[in-house]
Amino acid sequence: NGNTVSVTAAQINLGAGGSLTKIGSGMLAVNNDAGFSTGTWNVNAGSLNTVGYFNGANVNVAGGTLNLNRVGGSHLGLSSTQTTTLSSGAISNTGDLYLGFSPGGNGTLNQSGGTLAVSGFFQLGGNGGVGTWNISGGTQNITGTLAVNANSTININNGGTLTKAPTFVGGGLVSLNSGGALTLADSLTIGAGGTLKFNGGTASIGGGTNYLFNSGTVDVNGQTVAAGSYEAAQMASTGSKLANSSSNAATIIGTGNKNTVWIAAAGAVIETVGDLTINSVVTDGGTANGFTKTGAGKLTLANSGNTLGDTTDISEGTLMLTGNLGGGALLNIGANGAIGGRGILTGSLNLDEGADFVFDLNGPLMVNEGNVSFGGLSMANIIGLDSSVDFGTYKLIDGTATFDFANVSNWGAANQVDLGGGKFAYFSEGSLQVEVVPEPSTYALLAVAAAGLGAHVVRRRRRNS
Repeated sequence: NGNTVSVTAAQINLGAGGSLTKIGSGMLAVNNDAGFSTGTWNVNAGSLNTVGYFNGANVNVAGGTLNLNRVGGSHLGLSSTQTTTLSSGAISNTGDLYLGFSPGGNGTLNQSGGTLAVSGFFQLGGNGGVGTWNISGGTQNITGTLAVNANSTININNGGTLTKAPTFVGGGLVSLNSGGALTLADSLTIGAGGTLKFNGGTASIGGGTNYLFNSGTVDVNGQTVAAGSYEAAQMASTGSKLANSSSNAATIIGTGNKNTVWIAAAGAVIETVGDLTINSVVTDGGTANGFTKTGAGKLTLANSGNTLGDTTDISEGTLMLTGNLGGGALLNIGANGAIGGRGILTGSLNLDEGADFVFDLNGPLMVNEGNVSFGGLSMANIIGLDSSVDFGTYKLIDGTATFDFANVSNWGAANQVDLGGGKFAYFSEGSLQVEVVPEPSTYALLAVAAAGLGAHVVRRRRRNS
């Protein structure tokens, strides 16, 4: 009750099931650089001041203040598993704070309220350790760097907000979970190996005017990225990845130039396990870059302002071009890829042998200015063309491009294929189109019937005359 009690000991162990609860407005000071290995410390009022570290002992801060003042840095989970809970009150660290550090160190901080104040840097994991910070409330005041190392995680959960931009060190994960918010005044850099994962929460990067500089992975994870979350996500280095790791469809909404996907380096990857629709602009910003698409999911580019100045490879899955793609570069569809849509490509298009084309009853894909070539295209590569399609002529690819049909099979009526249901199909020129016709015997009968009808009309005319 307002008094100070000081304890000096080589080490303080409460026992595996033991606990110590700090109540009253006074201060309990533990003055030796001692490790707390067992039991649970409860700080319910007043303050607990220590220059030691919590190794295996757990800490609950619920109304009081835990002051950590260890020279060289304080530790939560140095070389053992340790959990700290902050529901109200404060944890105040002078200098640097390590959550999980060194092999065997596994520290978890569960913050549902209160204030975490660190005057130095706050490091999760590193040196073989693992750190996990679960935020569902409260505030942070971190003066130095917030470092997330490989195998370490910040979970921003329902009711939680992270306002300090993390630094990814050789990996690390920031998961923006349902009801959580990542609200930063400045841009966010995602280092190599690091991942920012959208998992139902919201992001506001500089109020939508700053950038995600991505040398790791931005994973939209089956979610919808709201309009105006950031200015652009720059894929800043070789191997930078935009992903939908979920089997559920994901969407990036774009308004104006917000949420732009900026391909700023060669070797960028867009990976789709599930489908991904990008309504925002995809551009290289004038740096003459493209990307490689991997994953079996469908990628839809819906914006009319997309521009890429170097080769884009669809190595797996389907690209649906429902908007435009300018820049004059080559769009290459690999043997395990497919393309469709009624958008406009300004550049060249090549379909490798084995690549597929998605049939659309309502119109063709337009290719202007460049060349259209095929490594080997047959009717078997036309997805969605079957016996349900009515008789007629259907344009697949049109535009002002120069077409090379050298490797196209099933060309002309002599090479038609059976669709079933009395329908046959073959390719014809103009630019690339498919003809759906009756089976030859039916076609012959129709021709005979038409000829008979013509003769009957002639005979009637002669009689009448």
